[in-house]
Amino acid sequence: MVLESQETDLLNERRTENVRNLAAWIFKNYPYSDAVTPLKFQKLFFYCYGALLAFDLEHEIGSEIKFEPWEHGPVNDDLYQLLKSKGSSPIGASDFGNRPVREYSAQASKVLRNTLKIYGAMGAWSIRNQTHREQPWRFAFDNQHQTIDPVGLKKYFKAKWSTGSVTAPEFIFGLSSFRIDGIPVQNYSSLDELAKAVDRVTKNKTQ
Repeated sequence: MVLESQETDLLNERRTENVRNLAAWIFKNYPYSDAVTPLKFQKLFFYCYGALLAFDLEHEIGSEIKFEPWEHGPVNDDLYQLLKSKGSSPIGASDFGNRPVREYSAQASKVLRNTLKIYGAMGAWSIRNQTHREQPWRFAFDNQHQTIDPVGLKKYFKAKWSTGSVTAPEFIFGLSSFRIDGIPVQNYSSLDELAKAVDRVTKNKTQ
């Protein structure tokens, strides 16, 4: 019994550390200059992990990451415990312990950077509203489940991002911002192509 308890504690410690590392990586590689609150960061964390699920790269994290269906969208409890002292204040590198950040493979890093480019362009309330459009959160929240089904979450994100037709988020800029030859475009061939489109729009907005 004691051995089982010790093993559980070790697994929990490892999972917490793996969550911290992914969170620190996301913060380190966040591509925009705005301050990020815990509300927005939780949603970025959700989409980043979802992208890893979509491309079968979640094993690089080292632990399965689970999310709870809170009122304001999906929340990972380990990340919540890490950042809860911040309240609604912007987070900083020191919130993740100022320890070295373990890197991921080139493929996983590209997927994560593309996801940050897309969803990082959204404000905190916009990305919160976007998560309310995602079926796994809606189903778990409406049915008062304690956690979002991880099997269903992977299936959902694979269909969303790895099928050759990727749709721009409804709450990003205004879909009319995405144009090719003056014609609005909502669907892209890949997550990478959508990230490039977002990059073009954000650069145009700052010029």
